[in-house]
Amino acid sequence: MDITTKYGILTDCKEITYHKDGSLASAFAHKPSVISTSVGNLSLAHDFSSPRRKYIPSAKFNPDGSLLAANLAQQTKIKTTVGDFYCEYLTFYPSGTPCRLFHLNGKLGGYWSEQQETALAKITESNLPCGIIKAKIMTLHFYETGEIASVTFFPGTLLPVKTSYGLIKTRIGISFYQSGSLKSIEPAAPVRIKTPLGSISAFDTEPLGVTGDLNSLVWNQTGQLCSCKTTDALSLSFTNGNSEKINPLHKLSLCSDDTMVNIPYTISWNNDNVYIEGIDSERVVYDRMELT
Repeated sequence: MDITTKYGILTDCKEITYHKDGSLASAFAHKPSVISTSVGNLSLAHDFSSPRRKYIPSAKFNPDGSLLAANLAQQTKIKTTVGDFYCEYLTFYPSGTPCRLFHLNGKLGGYWSEQQETALAKITESNLPCGIIKAKIMTLHFYETGEIASVTFFPGTLLPVKTSYGLIKTRIGISFYQSGSLKSIEPAAPVRIKTPLGSISAFDTEPLGVTGDLNSLVWNQTGQLCSCKTTDALSLSFTNGNSEKINPLHKLSLCSDDTMVNIPYTISWNNDNVYIEGIDSERVVYDRMELT
């Protein structure tokens, strides 16, 4: 079955799904199909015989008929605001502008490992707000207006990133505000920083690593550090003479049945308050004026 869309014809479609209103939601094209998009003509995936190839729709659509995602037949060069990027899969905003570009999109499992996928990745040069980087980039995420929102690296990639604390070796990813100012990074090793609670060793021992959208060391839009993750035990002193201990929670190590490890928790702050999350069931708030 051929399906005509405003982007082009999807040829020999199978496994077709529809939204509740009857509009096309997704389809697998089993013959070569080319669609016209804001980033150029894209050849859709139609041969799913490779053990590496994910069996996911060739194209997905929003209920209003706008393109949601395109699964490409091969790696395709896409022009972006940070440079050319080769990708196998990309998503779009309803307006038609690209949202996320995935360099590779292999099916990880028994037949194809993360190491094999990473080995296929090419080194990409990107002109980011923090400078030009050359790295194996997994995903680029853009704001709808075209500015870079975040960069996610392939596992094992470590890059020095210029911050208000100097160059910090970074893993997993970097995110930016729409203005281009640095939003967050994921430190590759503990970083000593100053906070309203004193000097903290900032480091997340258990980063999710799914995307670089939000990392454990965070700056506000004026360039001030405002949040971090840590496993430090802290002693707080208050203007009324009281004191309080903050200790991270513990759990069994994944590497040993008889070893306990600290669970990272989050400290964030603004001009008025300091917040602790990840120790009690609810966020704990401290008035900065009451801290010494």
